[in-house]
Amino acid sequence: MWELIDSCWIQERWSTSITPKGGFFCEVAAAQDMLFDGPGGYPLEKNWWKKTPDEFKDQMKRYCANCSAAVPMPIPSANDAVDFISLSNEDNLKECGSRRFKRGGTQTFVKKMSKKEIEKNKKNWRPWEHRSFMQATPDLNSKDALIEYAEKESTGKVELDEMIKMGLLKEEDLV
Repeated sequence: MWELIDSCWIQERWSTSITPKGGFFCEVAAAQDMLFDGPGGYPLEKNWWKKTPDEFKDQMKRYCANCSAAVPMPIPSANDAVDFISLSNEDNLKECGSRRFKRGGTQTFVKKMSKKEIEKNKKNWRPWEHRSFMQATPDLNSKDALIEYAEKESTGKVELDEMIKMGLLKEEDLV
């Protein structure tokens, strides 16, 4: 489990987060703390975010085990009608009175995955590609960055065609 968590794609692609309850090493951890009335984050002191991974272990132990982001399981679409949740989060969501849970907007993922299945799924696993469109980010504001993104971080042709339709690129930019 910790091998997967130590290479979590969210940590490699996202950043720390601040809530009214303090600073967190991860946006998902911050959300869990708010939703499940956790103990809060680190005091917001100068350079608080420069902690080493070892210094974040308390938050990792508290929140990562309740998060499936590091597990190479089937990737749901961002537009799915339900969110996949773990058994432990099912209990947490019941307890906190989650409206989405109450109305049936969740599906509990109970399948146990073997190490062999996890290794197989990791090969082509790209969970950050869960949208049918490209997410706008500050580093994707130049033509070269858009082309590089489409070539490295996506299915390529589909997103390039979409960028052309949206007017972000022109056919001649790709030559």
